[in-house]
Amino acid sequence: MKGSEGETTDNLLERMDRDVLSFQPSAVIVTIGGNDAIQSLPLERYADNLRRICTRSRQEDAEPILQTYYCPMYHQRSEGFKSVFESYMEVIRTIAREMGVLLVDQYDRFEPFYRKQPERYAKLMLDSMHVNHLGNLIMGMHISRAFQLPELQLPQDIMQETLHLKEQMDLCCN
Repeated sequence: MKGSEGETTDNLLERMDRDVLSFQPSAVIVTIGGNDAIQSLPLERYADNLRRICTRSRQEDAEPILQTYYCPMYHQRSEGFKSVFESYMEVIRTIAREMGVLLVDQYDRFEPFYRKQPERYAKLMLDSMHVNHLGNLIMGMHISRAFQLPELQLPQDIMQETLHLKEQMDLCCN
């Protein structure tokens, strides 16, 4: 299910049966929380919504996989947004531990790259909150590695740039 602009975990819960579970998936990768943070959804409600999303997935024999966001470009956001956003990412990690749900921590990989090389990091972003095609591709590469899947086949026209940015990210994470 593709997210819609401005949607929160409340909205995901409303359309989850129709847009996700009706397809009878065996797994559901859940990446949500940016709009919850922007709209200041209370952390307790956000956590409860994540629990409900995971529980509902499991009720339909779809294994939930929680995924943190990449890192927003904080210098383009309001003062204090970093600590707010990071608290939502920590909720994802907590719920994953609490419920025994698999976690792909994209933020843990993207944030050091943003912090150390913000100009290069910007090449992964569509705007301050959303990754572009290169950012999505690097997220996919991270997911593939996390699940010990084969390396992704990269499109020839963006292979060199993608691999260079991923290499820079890897250097920042070590």
